[in-house]
Amino acid sequence: MKIPLQITSLLLCFILAIAPLKNIHAQGFYFNVGGGYGFNTTNITDVDLCEGFDNSPYYEYPYQSPFAYSGFNQTYTEISSAANDLTTLTNTSQSLNKGFGGGTSFFVSAGYSFSKYLSAEIGFSYLAGTTMQSAYTYTNTFYNSPSDTSVTKENITNKLTSSAHCRLLPAIKFSIPMHKFTPYLKAGLVVGLGGKLTLSNSYSQSDYEIDNGQPYPSSIQTANTGLTASGGLSLGYTASAGVEYSLNAFLSVYGEINLVNENWSPSNGDITSYYASGTNPPFVLSSSQFTYSNNVTMSSSNQALANNMVPVSSQYPKQTFSYGSYGVNIGVKFSIPKKAKAATPPDAQVVPK
Repeated sequence: MKIPLQITSLLLCFILAIAPLKNIHAQGFYFNVGGGYGFNTTNITDVDLCEGFDNSPYYEYPYQSPFAYSGFNQTYTEISSAANDLTTLTNTSQSLNKGFGGGTSFFVSAGYSFSKYLSAEIGFSYLAGTTMQSAYTYTNTFYNSPSDTSVTKENITNKLTSSAHCRLLPAIKFSIPMHKFTPYLKAGLVVGLGGKLTLSNSYSQSDYEIDNGQPYPSSIQTANTGLTASGGLSLGYTASAGVEYSLNAFLSVYGEINLVNENWSPSNGDITSYYASGTNPPFVLSSSQFTYSNNVTMSSSNQALANNMVPVSSQYPKQTFSYGSYGVNIGVKFSIPKKAKAATPPDAQVVPK
């Protein structure tokens, strides 16, 4: 993602300002420990981690790509009868309103005060992982006669998990001391480390007859797919506004409102599961690993390869996920003031022994 020009300029100005301030009004080192909770700024919907995967010649994974996450809970019901042409359709859809970036986080940081107004710090934060699960349910009931009914049921479950997300947070801090209270503003960069997504989808379809109230199963089909996306470096920026309260010369507590704007694009993909019942021999992937790229030329084939071999492209379109959030942090600050050098009296003389 592109970092706003204002943030970049601010950091450059800060770097140029360090040299002349290094030995002027130095206040010493400090350390922060704390935690917080944030709300994601973007909901994750309609994600396809293997967009363009040529699935149709081998197994008709219904309604969506086998490596997609919808982000909606959907229910579709269809009722019809052989006695007439009338069909009753009922469709409900509900967004989960979930995304990455929100949740509980913990952080530590170390900083140095160049003056009572200006500081620089480097932090490390840990954002707990997030799991989202959506479901699709389809039921088709057909009345062949008053005593004979055909029923088809289909279920799809999408489960998308983001592993724990770690960040490096270099920042500058501007403070306005006011006796016990010190309001401050903080701005800096976000460098995400170790991003990883895990997708698992499952599908089931059952067809059965109900004759005089007695169900008779006729067929059951199942399928499951799995994929892991990882690699890549996420970048962004963060801004905070808060206030510190000094308990003594060494210890303070603080609270702040925090905003994070961060995007992550994985670089590598790995298909961990691709199975469908009723295939003999079982499906075999031509390759399980691939890379994500901005420039991809997709090709497809309508002919299945020998021995149920499923072709996997070496590249698929790059995906970008938002880890932005807004929330509140609280913490404790431990200060280590720099000791002032003792002044030598101007009229001090060395008395010879």
